[in-house]
Amino acid sequence: MAEEPKLKAALQTGVHIAGEPFRSSIVYGEDGLCLGAGWENENHHKLSLSGVTESLSLDLPEFLNWEMELRRAGVLYKAGKQEILMEISTAENRKLLFAAKIKEGIYSLRLYPEIYCRLHNLPVMGKYLGEQDLIKVRYMQASYQKEGGFRGQCLIEASFSGSGYKFGDEDVKLPQQDIEEHKSLSPAEEKKSGVHWMELNKKIGPCIVKRIGGAFQDGTIRVCVDAGLTISVLTLDFMELSMGIKPGPKFDFQFGLRGMAVTVKKPPLMISGGLYVAEPGRLYNGEVTVAFEKFTFLALGSYGLTEQTDKPSFFIYLMLDYAFGGPPCFYITGLCAGFGLNRKINIPPLSGVKDFPFVAAARGTSKTLKPGTGASEALNTLSDHIKPCEGMNFLTAGIKFTSFGIVESVVIVNVEFGTKFELSLLGTSEISLPPKCSDPVVYGCLNLRAVFSPGDGILLIEGAMSNDSYLFCRDARLTGGFAFYSWFKGEYEGDFVLSVGGYHPQFQRGHYPAVDRVGLNWKINDHLELIGEAYFALTPNCLMAGGKLELNYHIGKLAAWCHAYADFLIQWKPFHYDISIGVSVGASYRLDLLFIHKTFKIELGADLHLWGPEFSGTAHIKWFIISFTIKFNTGSPNQPPRLNWKQFYTEFLPDFSGGIKGEVSSSDISEKSKEPLKLARMNPQGGYLGEREKGGLKYHYINARQFQMEIESALPVVSAQVNKKGEQLKDPGYGIYPMGITGLHASLDVHLYGYHADGTMSETAVNYRPVCKNVPRALWNSRQPDMNQDMIKDACMGLSVWGGEKTGHFIPPDKEGRPAWYRLAQLLKNEEYRCPEHFIWEKTKIIEGKDFTGEEMEDSIAKNDKRSEWLLELNEFGVRAEDQIHMDHFAAHFKEVLSAPMEMRSTGCRRDKN
Repeated sequence: MAEEPKLKAALQTGVHIAGEPFRSSIVYGEDGLCLGAGWENENHHKLSLSGVTESLSLDLPEFLNWEMELRRAGVLYKAGKQEILMEISTAENRKLLFAAKIKEGIYSLRLYPEIYCRLHNLPVMGKYLGEQDLIKVRYMQASYQKEGGFRGQCLIEASFSGSGYKFGDEDVKLPQQDIEEHKSLSPAEEKKSGVHWMELNKKIGPCIVKRIGGAFQDGTIRVCVDAGLTISVLTLDFMELSMGIKPGPKFDFQFGLRGMAVTVKKPPLMISGGLYVAEPGRLYNGEVTVAFEKFTFLALGSYGLTEQTDKPSFFIYLMLDYAFGGPPCFYITGLCAGFGLNRKINIPPLSGVKDFPFVAAARGTSKTLKPGTGASEALNTLSDHIKPCEGMNFLTAGIKFTSFGIVESVVIVNVEFGTKFELSLLGTSEISLPPKCSDPVVYGCLNLRAVFSPGDGILLIEGAMSNDSYLFCRDARLTGGFAFYSWFKGEYEGDFVLSVGGYHPQFQRGHYPAVDRVGLNWKINDHLELIGEAYFALTPNCLMAGGKLELNYHIGKLAAWCHAYADFLIQWKPFHYDISIGVSVGASYRLDLLFIHKTFKIELGADLHLWGPEFSGTAHIKWFIISFTIKFNTGSPNQPPRLNWKQFYTEFLPDFSGGIKGEVSSSDISEKSKEPLKLARMNPQGGYLGEREKGGLKYHYINARQFQMEIESALPVVSAQVNKKGEQLKDPGYGIYPMGITGLHASLDVHLYGYHADGTMSETAVNYRPVCKNVPRALWNSRQPDMNQDMIKDACMGLSVWGGEKTGHFIPPDKEGRPAWYRLAQLLKNEEYRCPEHFIWEKTKIIEGKDFTGEEMEDSIAKNDKRSEWLLELNEFGVRAEDQIHMDHFAAHFKEVLSAPMEMRSTGCRRDKN
């Protein structure tokens, strides 16, 4: 039960205006300063304007001396919110209500005019109507907002031949509620609000008028109607059937129809289809429904153009509701699927999964995505979640099934691809005992959401019980949720969390998801309640678990309770625990007698704090008259036992047995076992051709043009160099906390050499950059990390190395036998090029005097010894061998694939003798 606002100050007084008493008040409370005034005409005096002006020493002309008998009047001003509320009523039951939010510029006014017309008094037609037939204006309301403009509603009541009819809006909020819930219209809603509608839903013979509306646009007055016509088994629905009149020298009449639906219904068969023009020339929506007994098929589609480039954009959604069957644990009762081009799905948060259109339609709880729904309403619902997005496409598929007739589940899988790839899963599982009961003893609904987004670098799986889950009765509420988040890219790369029921009470979750406690909140009766909660969480820093149990009783001023809690904080490798357990039993009574106001409390409780190993702790005993603490053992609560290097290396460092193993440096040799520890490894990122054994040794081959290698370190380093060149990296103060090492200054030195023809080697120039990752503080912090700390950001865990860019190709050597490089663009010009040996590139020319038929080429294509020799050597690198390449067919039809007759030409270069 919500507490009433606490009153801080109040002042009430009275004033007289025109001889009538008014009460006024000034209140200062939690809502700030409020000023109010009220008056009630108990003596039925008439209030005249002249009386008001005389009290203000002003003269009023005779023709303005109006009189009015008011019944009551009141006004309230909330200074903090800058709101004004006013009400005036007259003796004739007329009433005026006004409310305003001055700061936001929102105003709302409602008038009950008590205007009516008895149709019996009308000329000519009146004699055919009854005395009780009348038309009455129930109310008129107008609202104004700076951003939304004016909005008006009214309600007209009519009575004909003993039957009552209502035209207008019955559910419009009163002005005080209207200004609180008033929201600015989005651009899409503004387009929809071009026509102001009035709900009717009246049936006249075979016709039904659903609503009527009007609009004034571009100088044209339009009257619109949504109506239907039923003839036997055929029903025609017309959407926005309109007639427009454009005033002028010649009245211009315009007729329009935005949509139409046709329904044939003859039980057990129902067929319906409709088309709606949402935006003429740009957006079209359609719907088809087929239902036969227990079989239902629904298809929705939308086609349009993107706003920026006018590219086609469409989506289609299909839903089939039919009991396909299956084993009792997986009995399929429905399927759904969809596809979208240049469309994107807005995946909802976990709290919105249950109401997501695809899920709600499959569960049968959607008000718009169901058989018989018009294309306009259905597609408007989907358009809020499926937005046009150029370059993005999606596929969706879902299934609805039951398990043993007790659990009903829906699973929807969405795949978005194009400019970005994302895989998501949405679903619900609903249990009800007894099944299909309107008031079950047990009801629970679990919402599920999973997203894998490589672009955003996150994998998440989460679920939560819905707010309406309960056990035994609706007052025994079930709560709970779970979440697994893993970041592999971006600011939180390398971080993860697994939580069931939330976190430790002192844990600040930061970027971790909020998770509901797993628990039971049972209000047994008006005086007794039971609360139980539990949680478990795992982060890179620690493991936490705990729970509490509370039994509370209160009646009047008497209260009694029994509370118990337990919170566990655990670290692993080295194993260390910190446990807090407490229990409290007590009662209290509030005494308010004359000038005595005091709460008397009796409580007995104990708090136990344990840590270890070595097992240690404290026990605090509290009684309402005394309290004391008992300590046992002397172990420090903050210093777990330390690991040695072998334990740390075995338990925590990655296995670097894979990758390319080069020579192990002396710093990577164990001093005791003399075995390599493999603290670093090389991983090819590009150009790797595989390994080949030669002379009893294995050699790794890499394409020099595509050479890219990553040298990965098992430890975070503060210095990384390639061929003694590099830069000093930031040192956040690394350590190895499980070993108790407070200073870790690791370095990574890489040397790359090139071999020459004479067998010598020298360092080779390459490009490189540090590889930075986020690492857990539980491993690499110099002291015990706080459970609320994030991971260590941007720790250097290796180097990425790639070859330099080349601008030429190797051609004949110079005079001294040294390699020479030439620009490829210059060589491709096919003209004379002078190098140090004066080679001249000749133009190709036909060799005359020799009959060339091409048979030599056919023979060499079919079988070539040199090619077989090369392929045999390349076979070790995964290239197919000669017997796997079949060229016979190509050689036999060689001439047929040529685009011109064959010629024999000379190519190459000759030495310039000059």
